[in-house]
Amino acid sequence: MNKHITLVLGKTGVGKSSLINGISQKILCQVTNSTTSGTKEFEEKNVLIGDDLYQFLDTPGLLAAGDGEDTKYKNELKKAVSEYPEFKCILLLFSFQDDRLDGPIVQMCQNYMKIFPAKYFWEHVFIVYTKSFTSNQKQKKKKKLKIEEAYLSEI
Repeated sequence: MNKHITLVLGKTGVGKSSLINGISQKILCQVTNSTTSGTKEFEEKNVLIGDDLYQFLDTPGLLAAGDGEDTKYKNELKKAVSEYPEFKCILLLFSFQDDRLDGPIVQMCQNYMKIFPAKYFWEHVFIVYTKSFTSNQKQKKKKKLKIEEAYLSEI
């Protein structure tokens, strides 16, 4: 059996736990609808796919808890990385709804690069965009409203 360790990183509420639930096709992680982090500490979630064991390290989100909590999470991340030195995959999640990589998101990436050597970090990162379905639905509604407005203005 092959073992694959994957670290799942991103802002609070971006969908880290939901992604793990989706991959496993089970409810392994608690998911909340609030803007506060549902994941309060690092959690190892094991998923068996075929003959391979995938260990996902679900992490608390950064940037929403305040500086004191962010410092705590960064220290926990350093500890988790030292306990799993053989991991080779980092899933870095961004919300498709974020218009751009604003200051807080850049700061989050800089924080991660302080924990990992920059070269190592980017060699092992896979960027995953979440919440695209929700964004597409909003785009469709906006388009429909514009079409309706154009039609009504012609009448």
